[in-house]
Amino acid sequence: MPKLSQIVAPDVAEFTVEKHGVTATYRPGALTPSTQDKVMGLMETNRELVGFAKVLSQVLVGWDLQDDDGNPYPLTEGALGDLPGHFLADVVNAFFEQQRPNDKKSRTSEGSF
Repeated sequence: MPKLSQIVAPDVAEFTVEKHGVTATYRPGALTPSTQDKVMGLMETNRELVGFAKVLSQVLVGWDLQDDDGNPYPLTEGALGDLPGHFLADVVNAFFEQQRPNDKKSRTSEGSF
């Protein structure tokens, strides 16, 4: 019989933000309905960028984005909150695109749902 820890295990996967050439590693099990609910609540109050920083800080475990000194850019909510909004939106969009099943990706690209 499966255990909860097997479902939310800290297995990792990668996605790339093509527009910026950034590759990130994330925990697929870290995106939960309660996390999504928090983000949606912030979006409803026009604070979506705060929500983006919050969700990314909870799901990302690494990436190849560096600061100007060549150090990995931190993945804390505060540090992510200092990045430009358009960049955060691009990262979130790439992350959510990674979450979609492959058959939905191909159907959407053909213009149908």
